[in-house]
This record gives sequence, C-alpha cells and structure tokens, in this order.
Amino acid sequence: MTILQSLARRYAYLTQTGELAEPGLAPIKIGFEIVLEPDGRLKRIALLDRAEPMHVPSVNRTAQIKPATLWDKTAYLLGLINVEVEKDGATVKHPGVGKRTAAEHAAFVAHHTELIGDSKDEGLRAVCLFLESWTPDRFESEGHDAAVVDQNGVFRLDGDTDANGHRRFVHERPAARALWKTIEPQTDRATDGLIMCLVTGMRAPTARLHPTIKGVAGAQSSGASLVSFNERAFTSHGWSQGANAPVSEEAAHAYGTALNALLAKGSGHSTRVGDATVVFWAETVDGEPATAEEKLVAGAIGADEEFPELWTGDEDDVTDIDAGGEDATRLREIVVRLGQGRPVDTRLGGLDPRTAIHVLGLSPNNARLAVRFWHVGSLGELTRNIARHWEDMALALDPRGSRPPAPWQLVSEAGRHVHDESSGRWKALKGAGPPARLSGEMLRAILEGTDYPGSLLTMLLMRVRAERGRVPPRKAALFKAIFNRNIARGRKEEVLGMALDRTREDVAYLLGRLFALYEWSEEAASGGRVASLRDRYFATASATPERVFGTLGISYGHNHAKLRKGEGRNKGLAIMLEKEVTGVIGAMPADVPRAFSGEDQARFIIGYYHQMQDRYTSRNVVETAEETEET
Repeated sequence: MTILQSLARRYAYLTQTGELAEPGLAPIKIGFEIVLEPDGRLKRIALLDRAEPMHVPSVNRTAQIKPATLWDKTAYLLGLINVEVEKDGATVKHPGVGKRTAAEHAAFVAHHTELIGDSKDEGLRAVCLFLESWTPDRFESEGHDAAVVDQNGVFRLDGDTDANGHRRFVHERPAARALWKTIEPQTDRATDGLIMCLVTGMRAPTARLHPTIKGVAGAQSSGASLVSFNERAFTSHGWSQGANAPVSEEAAHAYGTALNALLAKGSGHSTRVGDATVVFWAETVDGEPATAEEKLVAGAIGADEEFPELWTGDEDDVTDIDAGGEDATRLREIVVRLGQGRPVDTRLGGLDPRTAIHVLGLSPNNARLAVRFWHVGSLGELTRNIARHWEDMALALDPRGSRPPAPWQLVSEAGRHVHDESSGRWKALKGAGPPARLSGEMLRAILEGTDYPGSLLTMLLMRVRAERGRVPPRKAALFKAIFNRNIARGRKEEVLGMALDRTREDVAYLLGRLFALYEWSEEAASGGRVASLRDRYFATASATPERVFGTLGISYGHNHAKLRKGEGRNKGLAIMLEKEVTGVIGAMPADVPRAFSGEDQARFIIGYYHQMQDRYTSRNVVETAEETEET
C-alpha cells in the first residue's frame, strides 16, 4: 500500500467516527455562538465554555475579501473588530468598524442571502433573517460581551439539539450540510474531464494543487507540499501541475487532512530523528486505527513522553542511570514478548501482532517535503526487530527495568560535541549534527532489522578521536551494536557481550582493555592532577598502537611502582592492576600491530569501555587485594 493510499484509508475511517473533517470541512477554533429565535431575532451572543476546534465549511482566502459559510470572525459575522481608541489618556481596544469591515460584513450577508435563497429550513431561514436586520451599532447598545470581538463564531437556533440531545449548530443541520456540499471545491481542477485517480482507482475530478502539510520540523511554517510539480523538468507529455500524477480532489483532501492530523502538536503520532520528522500510525486487520499498538510503537521508538530517559545528567558517568520504573519495565516486557512470538496478557492492552504499522519519515526540501523512508510491517515483525536492536545495544550496568536510548539520541552521537570548561561536560554543538540522510537510514535499520548505516562507524570514530577519547554510554552501545550486527554476525564471528570478557583474545579488544588499565593506574598515582592519558594518547593508541604502547608501558611501570609504595587502598589497587595487566599482556601476541582498521578500532573502543565499566564493579576486588597484602 502506498503512502497516499494508507493515509486516505485512515482518513475514511476517522471521518466515520467524527474525528476528522469530511471533504469541504476544516477544523477551526470557534470561540462564541450567536443564538437565534426561529424568526431571526437575536437571543444572545455568548462565549462558549472554551474555544475548541469545530468541523466547519472550509474557506481559502489570503488578502482578498471572501466570506466563510455559516461561520466566520466578527468582522464578517457582525461587522466589528477591535479598534484602538483614546480613553482617559490611554489607548485601549474597543469594538468598532475598521477600514474594510463594512465591505467584509456586506460580502458575508450577500453570500448567505444568495446561498440560502428560499430555503425552508428553519435554522437557515433564521440566519438569513438575522443578517438582513443586524446593524453593527446594536452590539454596544444591547450590551453584548466585548470578549467575542475578533474571535470566530457560529450560529445556533435556540433549543436545537441532535438525535442524542446534544446542542446542534446551524452548520450541522442536515439542510445546511446539503447546502455547503453544493459549493464548488476550493481545489483547482487540472482538467475538465474525469481521470482515473491513482489513489482510489475511481474516475473523478483531478486536484491541480495538492494540500499543504504542516508540522514538519524545518519546513515552512505555512506548510509544504508532499506532491507538487513546479518545474518543467518534473512534467511529462505536456501535462501541467497535478495532471502529471492524477489524484482526485477527494483523495488529495483525504491524505492531506489525515497527515496534518498525525503531525499536529500533541497528537502523539510524530517525533524527531535527526533532521527527519517521523510519523507513525497503526491499523488493525479490519482497517481500524489501533490505539494501544500506536502507544506501544511511540514508547518503543522514543516518541512518547510518559517513559523516562535511560541516561540522565552527566553522560560521562556510566553509573548515572535511571532504572525507568514500572512503565519502562512494562514497555520492555511487551516488546520482548511480542518479538519472541509469545502471547501478551490482555491486561497489557490486548495487542495483536498482526496489526499493520506504518512509519513515514519526512524532511524539508525548500517549499516541498522529501520522503526519507517509508516502512510498512506487522506489529510482531516490528517488535521483533526492536527487541533485537535493544539486545545489540545492551551494555552492563543497564538495569532490566531501564529503557534503551531512542533513535534520535543515537543519531545525535554522530554529531559534534564541545567541551565546556566551566562545567567540565561535553555538550552537543548546535548546527553541527550528523548528515541529514543518517536519520532515515538509522531508523530504517532499527525497524527492518537490517545492518546499521555503513557510514555511522566512520563518523563515530572521527568523533571519538576529535573529542579526546570521550566514549559515553550511548556511543559505546552504538559501537557494540554496529560491530555485532554489521561485522561479527555477517562473518559468523563471536559477538561482543554486554560486559567485560576476560576470555576474548582479539588483539584490538585486548589493547583497548590495556589502555583503560594504564589510564586507571596513572589517574590513581597522580591523584587526577595531570592531563589524563586518554586526552593525550587515545586517538593514536586506537588507530596506530605500535607508536605509543611502548611509551605507555614504561609510564605504567612508574605509576605502578608509586602505587605499590603507597598504603591501604593504593596498594590493593596496585595488586589488582598487576593481575589484570599481566593477564591481558599474556594473551597478546609478541608484536603490537602497526595500525588498526575501522573494525579493529571499534573492537579497541569496546574493550576500553568494557574495562572502564568494570572499574565500577571492582571495588570488592581491590578490597580483597588489600586483605591479601596485609596477610
């Protein structure tokens, strides 16, 4: 199913439930109502309890005078706007008539007089009679609430209700609905004849211009087109505009309305990943929106707000992890069970693995939108791939209740970070993020279970070298995931685990461990008062180890001797370090490699990170070593 077909299908269902506007209607925030008697007499002009969007007949106007149908702002409805007047030496706003207000109100009256004509509907006749008798000066003389001025208003017949007993506005009456459907659609037609629609397969008038889409980060605030033909190079066979890819007016309205609703702020159906705005929705096997499954997808890709982040505070502190609480535990449980094909308790939402999941990535491209990726799959397939991604990313010190980082957090690791000397922290540099294409490639790999982007490893290595060996948890998790999925499994090699593996004999992994041990010894011996080994040597050690490990070994000898001469904890640390260093060197070949490939550099970094993580679990080892020395 194509993007437009899927969106049109969602629109068709949501219009039946009243959640989306039918063709010819638009959601407009309405602030007040004009309540009329059947003979057109005004009963009251009153603010609604709260301004809320209503589905009212759409109108497309810019600077020209063009009235809406059965609703509008007070300039058209009542011939009034707020004007500035002098009162008691101060300038205040007061209901009055502006430069073109009279013309706007006259156009509104003429439009409805012609449209309603001799209609027999009681509500429509009341509107027509009211407009014939209304004059703007009555507003102040009759003491109406000035708070309604400049807001949008609608008409209502006093006491009018629908079949359920709810109040009904005039534009909602059956006669009114039949009336505004006769108004010529706002969309320009590409041809006078009927052409087969590429979305529905039906013959219908073709939309010359497609609807504008709002809510895509970085795109024009007024909206951008998903489908457009603005240059001769994009046309064929002499067709112009929408005739090059004929989509009916009805289908264009359907996909545009559905996509704008998904992108709306607070909809819970979109998130940012790099430069892409990611939109997602779920559909049951019967074609109905699947709310529970949509919430699960939102949580799994980090598009929700109800689950806490995994890493908080200082990214360089691997112990600073939020366990995530019951919500994150529940999320992980559902995803893992579905991914393994196991049933999910109905109390967890009654989720159906057959539910279709649609994920669309959009990026701005001048006045148009570019499709970064389009993924359609089942919920079972999606959760299986996400569970696999989480497994690839898993590291030690990652509690089972915690939540893995969201895709947008992972992509940001390939961007440039700078060191803030005042706070001592590394911060993302604004405007120096990863390449635009990376976001779509990364999310596609997660959703479809394919290899991670090949360029990601290179970019991460460049960032580690430029940032003086800084390897925060998310970056380390990415190195591990890329190595296991892109390299080890493809060659049927042993994958890297979550924590330190003392049995692993990869030279690069061993040298990474050795560098971490050397760094620890220098830090302990100097009390952290000198520039760290990582700042000075990490970039060279990870790429061309032969150049520096001889020097590092000599330096370690001096530091270790200093620790041995110490007392208490330093002496215990020296014993533990000697045991670890001896074990690593004993497993290595005689010669240190001259240079490392990108894959080996990834092994080095993971070995380094695993050994550094082990420091936080080695306190008992140091204490045991102290006791052994004393004995």
